[in-house]
Amino acid sequence: MDPNAHLTRDFVGYGANPPDPQWKSGASLALNFVINYEEGSEPSIPDGDDFSETGLTEGGSPGKGRDLALERNPEACARIRERGYDICAHGWRWEHHQNMPEDVER
Repeated sequence: MDPNAHLTRDFVGYGANPPDPQWKSGASLALNFVINYEEGSEPSIPDGDDFSETGLTEGGSPGKGRDLALERNPEACARIRERGYDICAHGWRWEHHQNMPEDVER
């Protein structure tokens, strides 16, 4: 057995024989939009934090925090519910799973 077989990359994929996903109404294209709604969850002195955020944190939260953005905009929440959007959230806390022991994460 080739010891480097696990390093082989597939540059062809399905090629001319893609699978048929059998989407509703014979659709041939699916779109997925991901909207990251966070404004208002950053550290802020007016919210009782010791400091206000002064830089971008796209790489992850710098520490313990909250996730209150949607609570501050009930109208946005109402539209999301009305339209039946799929929601995924951090919850009340931003957990740093990368620093968490596996047994605690589970």
